[in-house]
Amino acid sequence: MLPPAAYTDPAVFGWEQEHLLGGGWTCVGFSAHLPEPGAERAWRLGAGRVRLARDGDGTVRASAGERELPVSEWHGLVFVDGSGRAEPLAAALATIEDLVAPYEPERLVIAARRDYDVAANWKTLAENYHECYHCPSIHPELCVVSPPSSGGNYPASGSWLSGWLQLRDGAETMALDGVSLGVPLRGLDGPALRTVSYLNVFPNVLLSLHPDYVMTHLLVPLAADRTLIECYWAFPPEALGRPGFDPGYAAGIWDITNLQDWAACESVQRGLSGGHAAPGPLAPDEAGVYQFVTMVARGYLGQPVANEPLTHLLADQPALPA
Repeated sequence: MLPPAAYTDPAVFGWEQEHLLGGGWTCVGFSAHLPEPGAERAWRLGAGRVRLARDGDGTVRASAGERELPVSEWHGLVFVDGSGRAEPLAAALATIEDLVAPYEPERLVIAARRDYDVAANWKTLAENYHECYHCPSIHPELCVVSPPSSGGNYPASGSWLSGWLQLRDGAETMALDGVSLGVPLRGLDGPALRTVSYLNVFPNVLLSLHPDYVMTHLLVPLAADRTLIECYWAFPPEALGRPGFDPGYAAGIWDITNLQDWAACESVQRGLSGGHAAPGPLAPDEAGVYQFVTMVARGYLGQPVANEPLTHLLADQPALPA
């Protein structure tokens, strides 16, 4: 694992703001935040802020001071390259396209939002997202509808990593009772209707792909020990018009689960800040955590922040359900 200073030292966080959080492609919100020409939005980018505007021909433009920055829209999310030198975003995420495209996130409508202010490092939150050892002890609601031992990790190649869990028999989606009040996403069939995929687009997007909705966490790191999290739930437009539709069926279970996770991450942060923490080993089921910290470590060394397939670690993972 990374040394404790990676999570607690303000100087390390300052370096990350310049090189990891503001020095390459970073998500700065949704295309829906800029719905028509003339719409504007400001967003934190590294240690500074970036101004976004959609111009007359529908193109999103970004600027910080006098230098215009590259912008790319990807499945309804807006990314800005704070360095101005990164490879095209489409190339960095090409290997995940086949997983994300059937969900059509750009077509979905945001119907619920929760904001969280968490006293934990942004990397602690990401690591928590990529392992489920902790699920049986703190997530009883999640475990009822999605067994924590039912999934595995995708062999990532690029600036992303991802894993998946299956739904329990009889559950239609991630909801407290397993019942969906929406409709299945039109691009899905077969295993995808029984699977929830958890995708991290480095550095600050956590994209959870469900059979009937997509949940997005946008991480806004504020300090070494503080992160703002904007959480959104988006549904197909035909679901919003259904009698009795209420996005709370999806937001409810995840609001509970989020709060459980944030409390655990804050506890981890306190432990890392206590002066006696030491990096320990990772178990085989924590391959996703290993992938994430390896990406960060590559960045610390000045190397491209990207993953390579870890087939030697994933050999014992169960295959995607047929």
